[in-house]
Parts: sequence; structure tokens; C-alpha cells
Amino acid sequence: MTSISGTHRHSIDLLRFVASFGIVWAHMLNPQPIAAIGYAALAIFLMMVPFLSVRFYEERARRTQEGAPRVPRRRYRLSRRMSRLLLPWLFWSAFYKLLLVAQSGDLRSLFTITDPWSLLVGPSIHLWFLPFIFVLSGFAIVAPQVLRNRNSVIVGSVLAFLVSMPVMWLHDTGDLVVPLAQWAFGLPPFLYGLLLAFGIRFRVAWAPVAFFVATAVLSWLRGAEYWPAHYVLAVLIFALAWKYEIKSTSFQKLGALAYGIYLIHPFFMAIWYHFAGFGQNTFLGIFVVFTLASIATAIMRRLPYLRALV
Repeated sequence: MTSISGTHRHSIDLLRFVASFGIVWAHMLNPQPIAAIGYAALAIFLMMVPFLSVRFYEERARRTQEGAPRVPRRRYRLSRRMSRLLLPWLFWSAFYKLLLVAQSGDLRSLFTITDPWSLLVGPSIHLWFLPFIFVLSGFAIVAPQVLRNRNSVIVGSVLAFLVSMPVMWLHDTGDLVVPLAQWAFGLPPFLYGLLLAFGIRFRVAWAPVAFFVATAVLSWLRGAEYWPAHYVLAVLIFALAWKYEIKSTSFQKLGALAYGIYLIHPFFMAIWYHFAGFGQNTFLGIFVVFTLASIATAIMRRLPYLRALV
């Protein structure tokens, strides 16, 4: 058996940073067709969350065996998920709600809920990611108890395929409301990242790759338009980043900014649109927004209390 926690991959850190740029690209260029490339970045984001979570928990278990202080497993993992996901979600939901009120000048909207489903998102649509990951991250906690060998990973991949196909069919009907459409898009990449972590561990990575690529290809054959290509592109990019290691500690620092960039970039988008106008100098705006979001995240990560929000 090969441990998946023994080596830190700086190339994966770089990929996290690049993927966050892809998210900004997609949001700034939407609804232009070229914006769709950014969906591959979103798929990569969704793959990496469970993949890196499994590695984190395995590394922590290894350190505990070597004599590090032991923390009750369930309590520790739940508290970590809440601090890294629910706390930022509540903070940024309040932040963007106040921003919308300031933009509209309607104080009554602060206390108005027009869509009950918005309670699973927040005032800014990109925040759907946090409740989604909070719910599904429970799979990353129980997975080591279930995925114990090669056969279990293969069976898990088959089950993931059987779940993903109807879910993506529902996604493509266009009938799902926000955030269910986003959750449907995010489910297969999340399952892929989770299964891939154990596929690498038990030298059966082909099984999750087969499940994910088959989901994309078969969905494309039945008429799905854009996302199958982005799924396949995300698999290829992730595989290259894993296989070809680029060693640089600076990449680890850049990768640590990705989460915060994702959370804060709509604020700088609003500032850009305010001064430059919507749809004006968009490509310049992408780099300005991404740079400002990166700087803001780096600053927040150095400050007490605020570091927990990014």
C-alpha cells in the first residue's frame, strides 16, 4: 500500500492558485462563450477539496501515531469543518448582503428573503460552494472506514457512476433551482477527488478515472453541451499536476490563497464594475480583480481572527 500523505506536491498548490484564476475568469467573462473554460477550474476546485482532505487526515493520523497530542477524531473533524466552512459562509453572507443593501439603497432588503432556497446559498451565488462542501465533506471523514482496499475503490467508483449519470441528467434539464443545479454539477468532481485519493493509495486510480470520464463521455453522447469537455479537461490537468512535480515552496504560499480568492473576488468585481463599467476592459479587469483579491487574502491571512475567514 502506498501512502498518499508522504509527499507534499507543490504542483498541486500551484494548480489551486491557477484554478482560482480560472474562477475569476469565468465570472468576469460570463455570459461570453469563452467564460465556459472556467468551469474546468471549478471542477478542479471540487476535486481537490476531498482529495486534499483525505491526505490531511491521513497525515494527522500518522503524526498521532508518532506521539503528537491526540484529539478525539469526530469532535476535531466536525469543529474543523465548521471553522473552515460554516464560519466563512456566515461571515461572507453577511458581508455580501450588506454590500447589496449599500448598492441598492434599500434597507428593507436586509430583512427580505424572496427565495427560500437562497438560505442554502447566501446573497452571492458563489457562496453555494461552502454549504455544499460542508455537507459532502462528511464523506471524506467516513471514507477511510469504507474504502479499505482495491475492490472497495472499484465498487465505490461504479456506485459513483450510477449516481452521477441521473444527477447530471437532472442538471441538464435546466429544471433545477439554485443551488441544486450547482450541487448537481459539483457532485461528480467531488466524488472523483475522494475516490482518486484512495485509488492512488491502493494503486487502482484507473477506477475513479474511468467513472468520471465515462460520466462525461456518455453524457456528451446523449446531448450534454459544455460540461463534459470541462470534466475531461479537469482530469487531464489534475493528472499532469500530480505526475509532474514542480518543487517550489512559494507555490505552497500561492496555493494557500486560493480559498480566499474564491470568497472575496466578487467584492473586487463590484468595485471594478463601479469604476470601469460592466463589460468594459474585461480582460484587464480579470487581472486587476485577481491581483486585488490575492493581495487582500494574503493580508487577511496574516491578521488574527480574519485569517479564519479565508
